[in-house]
Amino acid sequence: MAGKTYIRSFNELAVTAYKLVGFAALTAILVGLLSYFAINAFYLVSTGWLAPAIVSPTDERVLQLSAQFAQQNHARETLLAEKLGLEEELEDAKRTAELEEGFQQDFARSLESELNRARADLGRYTKLVRSYEQSSREIAGSAEAYQSLSRADLDRAYEAKVLPKDEYVENAYLLGQISRSNLGLGQTGADLVSRRNELQGQVSALESAKKAIDSGKPVAGVSSSQEVMMQQRHFLDSQRAAAAARGRIRAIERRIEATDRSLAQFDKILQTIQDSPYLKAIDEKTTIAFVPYENLGSVTPGSTIHGCSLAIVWCRRVGKVVRVLEGEVVVKHPLSNRLMRGLMVELDLREPRWAEEQVLHAGRAPLFL
Repeated sequence: MAGKTYIRSFNELAVTAYKLVGFAALTAILVGLLSYFAINAFYLVSTGWLAPAIVSPTDERVLQLSAQFAQQNHARETLLAEKLGLEEELEDAKRTAELEEGFQQDFARSLESELNRARADLGRYTKLVRSYEQSSREIAGSAEAYQSLSRADLDRAYEAKVLPKDEYVENAYLLGQISRSNLGLGQTGADLVSRRNELQGQVSALESAKKAIDSGKPVAGVSSSQEVMMQQRHFLDSQRAAAAARGRIRAIERRIEATDRSLAQFDKILQTIQDSPYLKAIDEKTTIAFVPYENLGSVTPGSTIHGCSLAIVWCRRVGKVVRVLEGEVVVKHPLSNRLMRGLMVELDLREPRWAEEQVLHAGRAPLFL
């Protein structure tokens, strides 16, 4: 009898335990289903969640970005070296143009001064030639009486005792003086005329050179001295060299402007890379988080970050958003694994362990708990 009672009590206890276990299992399943639907419903309406991630120096994205930064920086340094070379060429071209233009100015002033002296000398020699011609006529008229006598006439008069010795000597001396004077006057006249003609040619040549300077091209059909022609050639060569130097200056300045624009683009690219948290991760670990586009309105720089100990409950403040990073990324949804488009943000967390959570929340805690 006692044994039957014991067996009946055990069966009742087993049935009760089975019922309790079944109830507990059903309760757990129900709670799990409710939690699942609640969490999915929460993510359907929530606009403040973000998915954190830790970026380490060995991350593939970090290494790739580091290589890209080195490549872009090398290209920038190469371009900067080219710019320095262009600046040296520009300074050389400016010096060449300045020297050639200075030579042209000095040459023009020197030519003007030489032309003025030649014109003044030509005026003086022209006056001397006129004065000589007038003096020659006067001397010729004065000596005409003596020139009518010949040395033979004097000798015959002296031998015939018609002309005294002292008059004979005086007249012979006068005839010699007149002959020497005529020779001297002739030579002087020839020299004066030759010098005048030489100055006329020099003035003509200098005027031709001046026309070439004023017009910037050779003047044909004008007889010039070889020296002046060479000077004119040097001047025109200097003009061509100056024009070529100015052309080089314009071309180099345009190349420098294009180089500056390229350097500005490189600086912008390098600054973007430097600002990336991926590059910062070379020296230390950096925490970032993915934010879908529909949540960007709630996730702004300075927004507080909350972490939850159990799904979306028992949450507390764990950090803040530092800044929004440029560049679109595609990441899987933390629950449904569907691909989502969005941006990355840099986080400042009080405790590194919160970066290991699947989801964090910006702005306020979910359910205010």
